[in-house]
Amino acid sequence: MNASTATAIILSLALLVGAFIAWLVLRDSCEQDKIVCDCAVVLGAKKVGGVKVETGKDGKANVDVGAVLESSTNVAAVQVEAWTNCLEQRGKAHRIVNGVSLPAEPIGQVANRWKREQGLQIDLGSTSNKILQNLKIGPTAGPKSSVIQSWCTGEAGSCITCEPTNWQDAGVQVSVRLKANAPVEKTVMSENWSPLASEPWQIVDEQGTRYFYRCDSSE
Repeated sequence: MNASTATAIILSLALLVGAFIAWLVLRDSCEQDKIVCDCAVVLGAKKVGGVKVETGKDGKANVDVGAVLESSTNVAAVQVEAWTNCLEQRGKAHRIVNGVSLPAEPIGQVANRWKREQGLQIDLGSTSNKILQNLKIGPTAGPKSSVIQSWCTGEAGSCITCEPTNWQDAGVQVSVRLKANAPVEKTVMSENWSPLASEPWQIVDEQGTRYFYRCDSSE
């Protein structure tokens, strides 16, 4: 037996061992929760972005976004949506853990909701600034700090400033302000909203069409 043949045999054995270990892990996961396992198989090609799903002690599926990096929040949002759709189609209760998953919505709405939660807070200054209150964020997913950092430097980076700029010093509050002459575009968020909506982050016309502002990050 020559050296190249021996190397090929060793590599083949290593692949077989790796495949067997992967099968054992998948088998154990399926024995624990078949629905989560089925979704993992269905979504195998989409396992990117740092999202992990496990079954909690109460039987609910924990969609864990705690390991999502600032550079992967948009990809993670796609993966979270795929996971939750798969779980819902199979009647599996689930929850987002170690972070958030946001649809496309106004940042003012997010800031108001987070006031009632622990962790990072968003200071938007005056509620009279309709553009800032209704500036779009999302879809996005990950730890709150990663989500807001990605929004500040990416999606809304041409339109806002965020302080502090050193995110290691952000602590529990980020101050967001609208830049002068920010390149924003008013666009439809929903066509089925109550015309009586009156919050600062709700722009709704008489026909029930709700709008928010999209930042043109290309400028």
